[in-house]
Amino acid sequence: MFTSIPLNKYDFCLSKLLHPKTNSYLIDSHGRIIKNARISITDRCNLRCKYCIPEENPNWVKKEELLSFEEIIRIVEILNKHGVNKFRLTGGEPTIRTGFLDLCKNIKQIDPKIELSITTNGIKLFEYAETMKDVGIDRINISLDTLDKDTFYKITSRNLFDDVIKGIHKAIEVEFNSIKINAVAMNGVNTDLNTLNEFINLSASTGLEIRYIEFMPFHGNNWMDEKSNGYISSNDLVNKLQAHYTLEKLHEQNPSQTSRNYVIKENSAKIGFISSVSQSFCDKCDRIRITADGFLRPCLHEHKEYDLKTKLRNGATDDDLKNLIQSGLNKKWKEHPDFLSMTYLPLIEDREMIRIGG
Repeated sequence: MFTSIPLNKYDFCLSKLLHPKTNSYLIDSHGRIIKNARISITDRCNLRCKYCIPEENPNWVKKEELLSFEEIIRIVEILNKHGVNKFRLTGGEPTIRTGFLDLCKNIKQIDPKIELSITTNGIKLFEYAETMKDVGIDRINISLDTLDKDTFYKITSRNLFDDVIKGIHKAIEVEFNSIKINAVAMNGVNTDLNTLNEFINLSASTGLEIRYIEFMPFHGNNWMDEKSNGYISSNDLVNKLQAHYTLEKLHEQNPSQTSRNYVIKENSAKIGFISSVSQSFCDKCDRIRITADGFLRPCLHEHKEYDLKTKLRNGATDDDLKNLIQSGLNKKWKEHPDFLSMTYLPLIEDREMIRIGG
């Protein structure tokens, strides 16, 4: 049975924060309150980014092994009942799962205060952007590693660059609360000054925030090669930009944000850096992940997972499911290992990123 952690264990006053529906939050053993859940609704994708997924034989999860939308809604209800109010739908590519717009609408109906976001590669944005706004999606993150059409093809093995650009402009037209472009930083691929300038010009002309994410180690990555050849730190990118621009660091918008954000004074472009490898932000992590096949993953980089789907399908009560979630949180890492250590290797039995959820 779940036991609430005594309020006086922490320096902050939880009594002023407690969720009004339950008087209990989900809190890990290091005192971090869980407010944010990323839910993968499919492991499938219509791109084949070389750092993410094999081109041949991706070995997709069987459809019957995916969480149904009804099961996802039930998990969202339980999490929201215990204080989680930010949900991000991910994949794979979430827009390719039939009915995802109905899922979005039903999530927003659970609680109007829910902040609903989606991470997408943008290919279907032109088609879906207006309806996505109508059903309640507040924020969009668009995964795009380059603004060069040829480089896009080399990374993704798909000739769909124009669709993504059309989708970005459609999303701007629809006016979501937030639109961000996320690029995985790959040395020798998309971190040269010309590519940086292209992203900066896009931000300056549209107001979009560009964020570079450090390449992270997962099963499926040749991490040792990436560390020696492809990995580049956020600080290296900042230094590269500071040689040509004046960067003004912005204050954090919320305590758990993952990005260090800057504005470029010369043109008001906004650029951020998610330093997952070189500068851990584990101490303020308030996130959990649910995989497309129904496993709770308390930490992105820790391979321990907890099987929610089997409990869901075997008649578990809401308390049973909440207790399993809390059990996973009780074992959540305080912080991930030093990825840049010479001895660090991703666990070979762990999942690729696409099978965890972006």
